[in-house]
Amino acid sequence: TDIPATPENGRHRFILPDMEPNSQYTVQFKAVACGEGEGLWSRAVTFWTEPLAPNMDSPPRVQQVWRDAALIRWSTPGGLTDAPVLGYVVTIARGRQMEEHLCDLEASPGVFDKAAIVRPARTWKDG
Repeated sequence: TDIPATPENGRHRFILPDMEPNSQYTVQFKAVACGEGEGLWSRAVTFWTEPLAPNMDSPPRVQQVWRDAALIRWSTPGGLTDAPVLGYVVTIARGRQMEEHLCDLEASPGVFDKAAIVRPARTWKDG
């Protein structure tokens, strides 16, 4: 298969398409000249593509509800051997309004690991 290469200051680059997530690949090159054969193969380079984030195994649970907040708990997804969880995206919907919040585990280790207190934004309007 021919892959178009883009020359940049004497170097070439291209994107390898259609790779599988969490898979190992080995790449090497050799030059082909017009009319005079081929050069030797380069040394091989091996790399892994990024893994997919795990699916959530079970739905969240509402542990406690107050007048203006709720405590939500969830289980960490199983099978985390490939992709560590760096955070969670929490979607909160009220009527037709929806907001997304990022629970960033790197910024606040342990804070959002299994529970989050969710307070709706004050800007919501009934819809």
